[in-house]
Amino acid sequence: MRAIRFDEAEGAYVVESVDAAGTAHVHRARNLVVGVGTPPWLPEAVRDLPGVVHSSGYLGAKAALQERDAITVVGSGQSAAEIYRDLLEDVDSRGYRLDWITRSPRFFPLEYTRLTLEMTSPEYSDHFFGLPADARDVLLREQRNLYKGIDSELIDEIFQTLYRKRLAFDALRAEGGSRRAATRDPACRPGC
Repeated sequence: MRAIRFDEAEGAYVVESVDAAGTAHVHRARNLVVGVGTPPWLPEAVRDLPGVVHSSGYLGAKAALQERDAITVVGSGQSAAEIYRDLLEDVDSRGYRLDWITRSPRFFPLEYTRLTLEMTSPEYSDHFFGLPADARDVLLREQRNLYKGIDSELIDEIFQTLYRKRLAFDALRAEGGSRRAATRDPACRPGC
């Protein structure tokens, strides 16, 4: 991206960009979302291990992952939860073991209350960036739930899916089912 400006006459943002081939493009939009994020990162100890995939490469690796006997999702944020939920849906038909581990003591929901969202306003941003660096560091630690966590609806979806699969597992086991899926308890407990 080279430049962004708002064109009052059009009532639209004008975004100028250059693609990998060097061709210039101009895009117009009434709404603009800018996601700058951080570059994908894996710890050095696992970077070159086969089967290790950063969440940014998950969709491209999903089919190969689902051919494995076991898949472990690491992390406690939104991306990990989305991947776990996606893989959980096929765990019975594909027969893989699915684990989700995190160093967090629990899964934290993101906070979306209106008053809390005021902390994303331009006025609050001006206030925040006007603070000394050490005060900003303290605030960032205290405000983790604003940007670290999982959407509460997704947490509920995961719970409901685990519950539904647990009922099906118990029913199959009670009937003496011998399918491979029946040998694995889909419950998620601490440490799973």
